[in-house]
Amino acid sequence: MVQIKCNNQIAKLDVLVIDDFLLTPTTQDEQKYLMEIFELRSRDRSLIISSQMETGEWHKKLGGGAIADAILDRAISNSYHLYISGDSLRMKTGSAGSD
Repeated sequence: MVQIKCNNQIAKLDVLVIDDFLLTPTTQDEQKYLMEIFELRSRDRSLIISSQMETGEWHKKLGGGAIADAILDRAISNSYHLYISGDSLRMKTGSAGSD
């Protein structure tokens, strides 16, 4: 019940930002949740995903197979990709690890 309420709240946001996407592999429950959220948002809401890895690496982190295909289809179809290279701003300012 709580998850359904949370999904509805997330679905209503104009923009959802997910930072540091897929730093670690996902569980089956997390994969199902991502698919649900991305499905709700893919129709008419904006989604911004930032990740330290290329989208080509996401499939494995999402467990591979059909579930990963479905999540990626919803997450990156009709999307724009921006690639930023160079050193981390945190490294340049000396604030890395000071959190």
